[in-house]
Amino acid sequence: MMEGLPSALLEAMAFCVPVVASDSGSVAEVLDDDCGRIVRAGDPEALAAALADVYRDPDASSVRARRARERVRARYDVRTQMRELAAAVKRKELVT
Repeated sequence: MMEGLPSALLEAMAFCVPVVASDSGSVAEVLDDDCGRIVRAGDPEALAAALADVYRDPDASSVRARRARERVRARYDVRTQMRELAAAVKRKELVT
């Protein structure tokens, strides 16, 4: 079974944890190289290189992790989601 938005990834990002993920499923909707590392699925060398990058450059990893947290707050926070849902409902009400 494929998960919609990857919850574990969103949770790690929300807690400012440096993240590395494969490009499977809908990961690319959430993650890019601005806020983490994304590698091709099934490419162990790329995965190892991305993990080594996180280890070798903790300052850059921390910057990406802070950006990731801000992305989650801006796009996936429950308050943001509820505002978007309310706006969608209002637009539908105006149409009918």
